[in-house]
Amino acid sequence: MKAAGLSSSADVKQCCANLYESDFAKLLLGDSFHPGGLRLTQRLGQRLQLGPHSRVLDVASGNRTSAFFLAEKFGCSVIGVDYGKHNVATANAAATERGVSSRVRFDQADAEQLPFVDSSFDAAICECAFCTFPDKPQAAREFARVLRPGGMVGISDLTRAGELSKELDGLLAWIACIADAQPIEEYVRCFRDAGLTPRTTEPHENVSHRYGAAD
Repeated sequence: MKAAGLSSSADVKQCCANLYESDFAKLLLGDSFHPGGLRLTQRLGQRLQLGPHSRVLDVASGNRTSAFFLAEKFGCSVIGVDYGKHNVATANAAATERGVSSRVRFDQADAEQLPFVDSSFDAAICECAFCTFPDKPQAAREFARVLRPGGMVGISDLTRAGELSKELDGLLAWIACIADAQPIEEYVRCFRDAGLTPRTTEPHENVSHRYGAAD
C-alpha cells in the first residue's frame, strides 16, 4: 500500500522519516514514539534474554529512547539504525552527552538494506515501525541475515483486521503506524518465510499493541 500522493517506496520512507523528525510527530506520539512505551521495550528485552554480552540492533530507532533504555537496563551494546539523518545526528550527540557512546551508537540505514555483515547481532528489535516498511518480507530477510546463530528478533507493532476508512488511508495514517498494519498472522508469515522460527506472540490490547519474538 502506498500513502496518498507518494510515488515510490523511497518516497514513503523519506516522507515518514521527515515527519518522524518533526515536532508534530513528537506531539502526536510522545517520548517513546510507540504505544506501550518503555514497559513494552522492557518486555521485549526480557523475552530476548538481553544481557551485558548482547549486541543488539534497534531498527528504526527513532528518537533513541529505546536504545538508551536497553543499554542501561540490560547492560547490552546497541546499534540503532534510522532512515532519518536528523534522528541519527541528534541521537549520537545525545549518546555522547549521556555518557553511553561506548555502548550505544546510531547509523543512517534502510531497514530493507542493512549495512552490516551476516551474523552481526545477538538480537534485533523493531518497535511500531515494521508496519510502515514498504517491503516487509525483505526487511524480515535482512533481520534474519544479520542475526547470529541462535539470535532472536522481537517486534512490537500494531495489528489490524479489515481495511481502513478513506479518511485514515493517507500519510497521517502511516505516521500513526496505522495504514499498512497487518494481521498478526501476516507478520508471523514474513518472519517464517525469512527462515526464522516464530516463538511467541502476545496481545496487549490495552495499548492497541502486539509484540512477537522469533529466532
